[in-house]
Amino acid sequence: MFSATSFAGLRNPFSSEFWTRLQEMSAIVAELSTMQPEIAAAIKEKKRKHEIEWFPASIGPNPLATARAAWTYEFTELKIGPAANAAVALNSPQTGADFEVITLGRTGEAINVAESANTDVLAYGYNVTTGGPPWLLSDAGFTACQFMPVPYGTIVFMREVLTSAGVLRYEFWAPNPILPACEEV
Repeated sequence: MFSATSFAGLRNPFSSEFWTRLQEMSAIVAELSTMQPEIAAAIKEKKRKHEIEWFPASIGPNPLATARAAWTYEFTELKIGPAANAAVALNSPQTGADFEVITLGRTGEAINVAESANTDVLAYGYNVTTGGPPWLLSDAGFTACQFMPVPYGTIVFMREVLTSAGVLRYEFWAPNPILPACEEV
């Protein structure tokens, strides 16, 4: 709580400039006291907003299939590893050395937003057989191909999102492989 105090009539043992500054400070405190409801509302709004934070994560080994061509993925949070300090690592990723698992880091389930528009009959616009998984492509020339989940160990940049319902969700974007690699005949 702010309260304004007037320094009028008090004698300043130091200087008239000091007395002038005290008067200015008193005016500022008085002005802030009238703004207290707005300041409290701004602080409350800042606490309510959830800032989007991106962090590296590794995709886990057991994606959970859904009723459409999409999966729920386990993940483990990572941090930049020791190879990031090496000159060669600046322009060339070093397998297993650029990232390390964070002890007590974030883990959980996430969705791949690249799969968001997929249905039980379409994956990235390709026709897939119904009743999957497995999600086999059914377009002519691609019938020997399967739409796959993001592979285990893939490093992605993950973000936390607070949904409108107040639920914390993790999401990332990564392309899904189609195996075997196939070309239209």
